[in-house]
Amino acid sequence: MKRKNIAVCTAVILTLSLLAGCGKNTETNSGATAGASGTEAAQEDSSVGEAVIPEENTLPIVEPGNLELTYAGVDNWYTPASYSQNLEVWQEVEKRTGIKINWEVMPSDQYNAAMQTRIAAGSNLPDILAVPPLWNGDVVKYAEDGVILPLKDLIEKNAPNIMNMFEKYPIIRKVLTAPDGEIYNLAEVFIEGNEVAPKSLIIRKDWLDKLNLEIPETIDDWYTVMKAFKEQDPNGNGTADEIPFTLNDGAAYNYLASGFGLTAGVGEFYADDAGKVQYLYSSPEYKELITFLHKLYSEGLIDPQYSTNGDEAKVDAMISKDIVGISVHFAGVDERWNKLVPGAEYVLVKPPVGPDGGQPKLVKRAPTGMQFALSKDCKDPAAAIRWIDYIWASDEGVILTHFGIEGKTFDYDENGRPKFTDWVTNNPEGLDAFSALRSLGAFPSLFDNQTKEFMSQSMTPGTLKACEELMPCIIEDFPNMLATADEADRLLFLQADMKTYTKEMIQKFIMGTESLDKYDAFLNQLDAMGLDEVLEIKQAQYDRYKQS
Repeated sequence: MKRKNIAVCTAVILTLSLLAGCGKNTETNSGATAGASGTEAAQEDSSVGEAVIPEENTLPIVEPGNLELTYAGVDNWYTPASYSQNLEVWQEVEKRTGIKINWEVMPSDQYNAAMQTRIAAGSNLPDILAVPPLWNGDVVKYAEDGVILPLKDLIEKNAPNIMNMFEKYPIIRKVLTAPDGEIYNLAEVFIEGNEVAPKSLIIRKDWLDKLNLEIPETIDDWYTVMKAFKEQDPNGNGTADEIPFTLNDGAAYNYLASGFGLTAGVGEFYADDAGKVQYLYSSPEYKELITFLHKLYSEGLIDPQYSTNGDEAKVDAMISKDIVGISVHFAGVDERWNKLVPGAEYVLVKPPVGPDGGQPKLVKRAPTGMQFALSKDCKDPAAAIRWIDYIWASDEGVILTHFGIEGKTFDYDENGRPKFTDWVTNNPEGLDAFSALRSLGAFPSLFDNQTKEFMSQSMTPGTLKACEELMPCIIEDFPNMLATADEADRLLFLQADMKTYTKEMIQKFIMGTESLDKYDAFLNQLDAMGLDEVLEIKQAQYDRYKQS
């Protein structure tokens, strides 16, 4: 089938490199020495990178067998297949780039503590790492402390595909640029994926049908449905074992917030219509939501372990027992859950309408997600950034890391674009498309770049239709903004105890171990802990973001 021109160039370059390999040259194509320290290599690259790759990157990046880089981060979302097992997609990445990756990966709920401890020790860091805490990394702090390297110059001289991405989507550069103008991290990219695959409530439509219920619209409808799921034995096993509503994220109950006039999925901070930053938990509407959640919990309608589920595997285990009626996740995950329970029909639906009965608002996922950086101990920053440039930003690399292996998981069509094979869309092992791909290492947890082309092929027509119906509800999320070093230090000081206190109190209110009569006292305590100053900092960040 058709291949891209870069693949032809790659083959030629590989042949030439093998012919030249008799001398066993251990330098990368960018000129940085594999054994150099991170700082030295970055400096060396600055002097030679522009001359070596003025227009287009070439493969392999290094002579095969001469450079190994270590990546530390979250393991495969498909837990039976760890990246440490040298999965097929990453074997192909190594073959094309010449760089072997040594994997130091673990479940997401273990990563932050492990990596933060390692960073505190200050030595022998991985070459490439997911910046903790996940999805909200302390990027500027680690940059100021010298833990991670500046990337702007490395990118400009060694990463033409990343530069093209910045030009195509300026919002990515905007989000990644620190207040000092430098870039210290890269991140998952969801811009195109967000056009196809929103996150919302997912419900067992087959249970609704069995109980002669419609898809719920108002918050009262949602309560009625949960009550029926609890009391009317929709799984038909004669046992009251149904869990009407469970979560894999301790705050995903916020997807019910639209029923009280807030935005479904709203985060801790949001900007009102006047551009003023607000704190979610201070709003009277949020207290109404917590009151409702307490009612659900006290009646056994929410999974009693919701706050400790932590990762997808725990929710999947409950789903597979045919006991879960409602949860929250991204489009496409409903298809995985349908594979776990024969006959199940999980469907993505709109969140509750507001008190006025109008169209609910649903928060759009941020354009970028989990953050990644090169550590101060990176053996070859130039080679590392070129590796990232290939897997994360080049057309060929994104096809490999997402569509997988040509001839097995996809073929090229008459227009030269990838199309999934039956192995993905009708997997012989009964896996959904996402799980089938991830079993080989595709659709990874690292450097995800969700293209519209990929996401639209990964879901069934029914799921795509549900996504289309959700799109009118979508509004932009509060941006994830990088703080200045001073802001980061101050927020760390103020929010460390505040976050812990808030999480504990919200759980107590929901579970009934703390009376809702004390909600105002809770808010007063937040004020005493410095909430006004936090809001001032967030307002300054938001104003700076809008002006940039």
